Amino acid sequence: MKKIITILLVALCACQSNTLTSDSELAASIESRFLTTAFQVTASTIDLSNLDDFAWDNMLILGPYTSIAQTEKDLNIDLGNINGDKIAESDAINLMIFFQNNEAVKMAEISRGIGDFPDLSVMIEKGRAKFVKTQSGDNQLIKQ
Repeated sequence: MKKIITILLVALCACQSNTLTSDSELAASIESRFLTTAFQVTASTIDLSNLDDFAWDNMLILGPYTSIAQTEKDLNIDLGNINGDKIAESDAINLMIFFQNNEAVKMAEISRGIGDFPDLSVMIEKGRAKFVKTQSGDNQLIKQ
């Protein structure tokens, strides 16, 4: 009996080791890029493709009140390792999820104080993760 309990506990811990929670350092880094640009007189590009503290090849931005389960269905992706996000119940944040080989590897809860993102719930390739502030304060994905 003790062996079975030990095996179950080890299996449970192994399953949860890949669980993602919001990375506050990553969120602060991203927010500072958008805030710095907001105070510039001329429009400049906010380039997230040069985030290189971790390996990633695509990103996804979810807006307030987005259902993770519905996003999984709509985009045919697995977000089962996301835990503790507040996106489904908060209008104060956007959720940026970064993927490597179709697996979510990082996420950051981004304050809406930096502006909103019109291009929500679409996969954005790393090389295309470039934004510009609009006059309304939104962060528009640069179409390439």
